[in-house]
Amino acid sequence: MAQEFWGEIKETIKHTVGVNNFNTWIAPLNFCEIENGVAVFEVPTNFIGNYVAQNFSDVILFQLSALFGDVRRLRFDVATGAPSYQPKIKQPSTAKSESEVKASDELPGAPLDPRFKFDTFVVGKPNELAHAAARRVGEGAVSVYVNTHGSQNVDEANLSALLTSNAVMDLTPRGIRTHLGLNNPIYTPTAAYGHFGRRAGEAGAGTFSWEALDLADKLRAAL
Repeated sequence: MAQEFWGEIKETIKHTVGVNNFNTWIAPLNFCEIENGVAVFEVPTNFIGNYVAQNFSDVILFQLSALFGDVRRLRFDVATGAPSYQPKIKQPSTAKSESEVKASDELPGAPLDPRFKFDTFVVGKPNELAHAAARRVGEGAVSVYVNTHGSQNVDEANLSALLTSNAVMDLTPRGIRTHLGLNNPIYTPTAAYGHFGRRAGEAGAGTFSWEALDLADKLRAAL
């Protein structure tokens, strides 16, 4: 009798869990019997059985108990002759290694729409701050604040002016990205032991470029 009602129970469960979840996880279940308070199902794979037990057991138990009394547990047996779950095997990649990827100074992206320019932008109270900030970035302007906490040998104002002038390095976002080679595939070594306190180039050319002191002499000479 339980087998006859399973079809009706599945329809109720479909409305509860949604069509996609139902088709993926509930429809493959084959109801077998209820024995000593345990509802037994056959499933195509252990993976499906485990997933249903973890995510939908409460819904199934509620519906079964409403019709057949005290159903306390679900059991999922892999159907005899059912294909076992085979994880997908990653095929050897034909992609180039990081060292073979050609460096590019430009980030890929959609072309700019010529209609949207600062000259035609309508500035109002809600967007005037965003407009001013975007214009400063677009024009390459950089603001640098220097505070050496009294440890300087040169005037902080002169140091700030020098850095702002980009005479030592272009400190715009594009300039920093280009100088440090941040578009290059150099980040894999940072997955272990962190990003900072490392030596520039310790894991290959271009790695940990932000640790390099290559601008120290240039800055000293410009002061």
